[in-house]
Amino acid sequence: MINDLFFSYIDLLLKWNAKINLTAITDPAEIKIKHIEDALHVLPYVKNATSLIDLGTGGGIPGVPIKLSLPELRVVLLDATQKKTNFLQQVILSLHLNNISTACGRAEDKNLQKQCGKFDIVISRATWALKEYLPLAVPYLKEGGSIIAMKSAKADEELSDAKEVLKSLSLQLIHREDYALSNQDKRTLFVFALAHEG
Repeated sequence: MINDLFFSYIDLLLKWNAKINLTAITDPAEIKIKHIEDALHVLPYVKNATSLIDLGTGGGIPGVPIKLSLPELRVVLLDATQKKTNFLQQVILSLHLNNISTACGRAEDKNLQKQCGKFDIVISRATWALKEYLPLAVPYLKEGGSIIAMKSAKADEELSDAKEVLKSLSLQLIHREDYALSNQDKRTLFVFALAHEG
């Protein structure tokens, strides 16, 4: 599943990381586990989608690995930092990727929401607490779509803190998966949908 494009992406990530802060992890083997393997864990939840937006993507995780695995998927990588979206544009060019673009700005920006449109999948990995992320995600969600949150520590606490937000947004948790990476790091994945769509 992990081909040469993934290694090219890791090389670019490390090269640019020397200039701008993209990842605290600098060992390629560790990046493969903590970033790539973790991102690919999402594939069963997105494989039938036609569009995905990665909010607060940073260095492109999980959006880039998902795109490398599902070339037909339309992907938008959104981040508030211009240097990071510049890096992602370089990744897109260097790896000759199609049907993928970047958006620079804050997720809550109404103009940006309008510009980006709606998606089958809205995803983010550990960028915001759930109660902050869910209100940011809903404006990008297409009817019948899913919001995915990838978490490590404090997943239960965050879910508990988000109860009122879930209610106010008419969202419900439709799936939860607790899993371990190959290095035994614990992760949690939440999938939400609008309640009336079940």
